[in-house]
Amino acid sequence: MLFPKRYLLNINTGEVHDTENYQTECLIFSMKEEHKRWFDFLSDALSYPYSDGRQHNDGCAHCLPQCHTR
Repeated sequence: MLFPKRYLLNINTGEVHDTENYQTECLIFSMKEEHKRWFDFLSDALSYPYSDGRQHNDGCAHCLPQCHTR
């Protein structure tokens, strides 16, 4: 399975996915294209669209449980 970058943010839900740990429950393929933002770095995906470096988005409970806070 090829993805353009490692991390995928659903800008509609604020959920970040790790494509190297993709799980069927992530439902990446049912996500609307206009809601997808791709990132090389986890920190960028978690802080998007802010530049303060803090975590504003949430990691997926299935593929990024260490960043899942909601």
